[in-house]
Amino acid sequence: MTNLTAGAPAGKKSKVLWFGLALALVTVVVAASLLFLNVRSREADLEAALEQQQTAFINGREQSITLWLDDMEMQGERIVNGDIFRLFASDVNMLEGDISILFAGAEDSDNDDLRSLVAQLPMMRNMLREFASYSGFLSGRIVNSRGETYIASETGVPRLTREQMKRVSAALDSGKTVFSNVYLTPHGLVMDMFMPIFPPQADDGSDQAVSVLVLSRIVTPRLSEFVKSSPTDLRDMRSYLVQAGENNRLELMRPGMGVDSLGALPPDILQNSEKQMKFARRTGVNGEEVYSMGVKIPHMNWWLIEEVNYEEVRTELNAYISTAIGLTVMASLVLILTIIVLWWRLVGNEHRETAMRVQNLLSQIEEQKQLLDAINSTISDLISLTDDKGVIQYANLAFAEAVGRDVKQVVGLDIPALFGFDTGKRLIASDHQVLMSGEALTVRETIWLQSQKHHFEIVKAPLSGVAGRQARGIVSVYRDISELVEAQERSQKVVRQTIDALVRTIEEGDPYLAGHSRFMSVLSSQIARAMNLTEISAATVEEAANLSQIGKMFVPQEILNKPGALTEEEKMIMESHAEHSRRVLQNIEFDLPIVDAIYEMNERLDGTGYPRRLKGEEIGVNARILAVTNAFTAMVRPRSYRQALPVNEVVEILRRQSAAYDQEVVDALERLLSTPAGERLMNTLSKHG
Repeated sequence: MTNLTAGAPAGKKSKVLWFGLALALVTVVVAASLLFLNVRSREADLEAALEQQQTAFINGREQSITLWLDDMEMQGERIVNGDIFRLFASDVNMLEGDISILFAGAEDSDNDDLRSLVAQLPMMRNMLREFASYSGFLSGRIVNSRGETYIASETGVPRLTREQMKRVSAALDSGKTVFSNVYLTPHGLVMDMFMPIFPPQADDGSDQAVSVLVLSRIVTPRLSEFVKSSPTDLRDMRSYLVQAGENNRLELMRPGMGVDSLGALPPDILQNSEKQMKFARRTGVNGEEVYSMGVKIPHMNWWLIEEVNYEEVRTELNAYISTAIGLTVMASLVLILTIIVLWWRLVGNEHRETAMRVQNLLSQIEEQKQLLDAINSTISDLISLTDDKGVIQYANLAFAEAVGRDVKQVVGLDIPALFGFDTGKRLIASDHQVLMSGEALTVRETIWLQSQKHHFEIVKAPLSGVAGRQARGIVSVYRDISELVEAQERSQKVVRQTIDALVRTIEEGDPYLAGHSRFMSVLSSQIARAMNLTEISAATVEEAANLSQIGKMFVPQEILNKPGALTEEEKMIMESHAEHSRRVLQNIEFDLPIVDAIYEMNERLDGTGYPRRLKGEEIGVNARILAVTNAFTAMVRPRSYRQALPVNEVVEILRRQSAAYDQEVVDALERLLSTPAGERLMNTLSKHG
């Protein structure tokens, strides 16, 4: 009997010990899992915000580089499309043998064509020299298919290098413009542009090119602009321009310093069919670990890369991980120690088993409560518990510090007393929604705390009563997302700067188009208001009008300014500006349906417009307004092939074309022109237009 009696408590104690250890193990596993999930969530949020910021920067800079290259090519087209240069190049191409005969003098030659070429040569050289000077090129030359220079903007030009000859051949074979890699000269970093010259009869581009225009430009200042840090960047973002050199060697272009070799191209550049480096953690240009992404510049061997140091951007996250791990380990040790102490006391105090169990349980609860308070005090998120009347029953240290009070002072106050009447009213409204539905709710609020503006994402969850009855309170977790919101605002500012740069580029490229978009923008918004449309529509047509002519950057000047009627092929080229506009603008995040309005503004009610031949109500009202204002603005302003038309005559023309233009819009236009505001608008046009 004695053995049986002694064995029973020992078995019971052993079960208690194993149960306690199992409980401790489960607690540690759960705590570690929750810690891992929380860390991964924060890491994902950090990387998502960083990727969004890098994407905005790289898209804006890619568009700036592409526009700059297009502008260089448009300048060169003044030479390669000039009839006098095309005819001269075609005549030189028909010379047999060495072209040095052009420079040896042929006044006594029996060949009339040769004497004519020799006589024209000084004039052609002066025209090329003047073009290179006022267009900002370092030098220019025209070479034949054998790479022999017969016109140059300066004397004593060196022979073409092997690399330059390769690009001359590429331009001749493809019939398209070819750009060289950037190289270092005494003038700084220089890039060459090779443009094919076709004979005069090759207007359709089907014939073989007979010569190549080679233009050299100093690119150091522009490259400096493309890689300089943004003043709105808070993450020390770094931009790099690299190019693929010989044998696929990666070369870093350093404005003001030269071109440095970085070694072989990484696989994610060489083998990437999408022509972009996706956002990822990798080794950076300077050999350090970074978050980076990149994109290939179209028609170039250039890559634009955005980087931010991996360790610097994760400083705050690493500090949070260290703190969370420390607290988790401490909590696990406290729990294990509590279980050991409980088991030890059971062994030494069998006769007080029941009392000690109660005492240890209370001690454990108190320790866990203190641990919970300690954890809540170290969490940066604001946590509060309010009852069903909106009175705060609990607040962690971060919450109290945010409102500038002590924790004891916060408890017992209601929401309006802490955040002010207006903010408190909004927060209480969402509290009532949670209490009524019994479900968690996430809201975003802007709250002023201690004279500073904060953006919070607030998760509100009901605290249920006994047996799951109606909620008796709300647990609110305030997460400060001010940095993310400010990053989004900075991204929108970058987009706005890019749009402004595009508008300036359009106006500077065509003297007859300058001012068209601005006048059309003011006129469109006033017509929308005259038609009693929403402010959203007024803002849409105002912004769309500013960008409505962007696609015409890609239409040749000789077609835009042609005085006579366009051929069918020229009309197709002209109408392609709608697709070009959509292609340029579709990846920019607008809050308004701007791209659709621009894409449809050339449609007509009777289906004779372009690009999709829409009819009637298939065309949005914003596009119908732009169609009328675009036609009106074009007719009341002068063009290269005609004078400006009187306002009354233009309105009458729009009236006669009722099958094409929305007459409600024309009515609103006529009403507007009869008002003082309309008269001021037309006076402004007459002064500047």
